[in-house]
Amino acid sequence: MKAKLIFNLPEDNFDFLLATCASDMYSILRDLKNKLKYELKHNDDLTQETYEYLDKLYDELYEEINELPCSKEFY
Repeated sequence: MKAKLIFNLPEDNFDFLLATCASDMYSILRDLKNKLKYELKHNDDLTQETYEYLDKLYDELYEEINELPCSKEFY
């Protein structure tokens, strides 16, 4: 099976950039998720307030990612 994305440039430039940068955005999100998880698990210097804030951010990121059609590829 093949799939082609066709853009009418310059009118579709924004959509083109989203499509061509998607793998970079994926990597950034995956790295951010992993950094948050690491800090929550291994950083003993976090204050309780900071820990709770990072935990909330991690949970929100996790929920948003799980709503994506490609979420199974993220983990």
